[in-house]
Amino acid sequence: MKPLIATEAPHLLDDTTVQRYIVDGHLAICPTLPADYHPALKAQLDALIERDGNPGNDLIERIPDLARLFADPAVAGALQSLLGPGYILHRHCHCHDWAPGSEGQAWHKDYPIGGHPRCHRSRWALLFYYPQDVSDDMGPTAVQSSSQYYMDPRSGMPEVPLAVEAGTVVIAHYDIWHRATANTGDRTRWPVATPPTTSRPSAHQRPFPPSGPRAGRRRGRASRRLLCTGRPGGCRCLNRRPAL
Repeated sequence: MKPLIATEAPHLLDDTTVQRYIVDGHLAICPTLPADYHPALKAQLDALIERDGNPGNDLIERIPDLARLFADPAVAGALQSLLGPGYILHRHCHCHDWAPGSEGQAWHKDYPIGGHPRCHRSRWALLFYYPQDVSDDMGPTAVQSSSQYYMDPRSGMPEVPLAVEAGTVVIAHYDIWHRATANTGDRTRWPVATPPTTSRPSAHQRPFPPSGPRAGRRRGRASRRLLCTGRPGGCRCLNRRPAL
């Protein structure tokens, strides 16, 4: 699938926001897409899974409208600010269905895709996108702020549930400790997840929408990585398995 090219300059993050991400390991972003985009995409997702089952890594090919999310200037600007220009979307893109009755997970880091070593620098990221409102009883993803710098979960760190409004995107450090909490409600939670990447495309990677004046100079850059697919406080909108 050829990704859409952003029609508006990316909205880059300011230094204070980038510094907060480096400390906390997660950041909520409000896309500029129209409000009707998110329920329309959710309807496409529902219809696809009901008809054909979960498409796994073919999600973007089966629902091309997802490319508009990655081309959104707020999303593209945040990714460029954190990963550098020329970042690339990994082939992995999956919709995790967290059904009613699902039990809470243990804290975990996702397995290093491709066997890459853990890295404190912003080389890989998790991007969480929810096309629906997520309430506390739907088993939202929870993260431990600043835990990306530890090899074990911290017992004293507070749990931050990503209870979100439809459309919120959260970018998190790939190595942050996270888990799915118990779904005690009567609705399925549908996070969409897509992973990391490198500036040198392979058969398992696809370019992101180009952004910025130097976006075309991808080859030869130092490796920059992104992983796709909730929210800590502050945003009014809104992996590899296991479910997020």
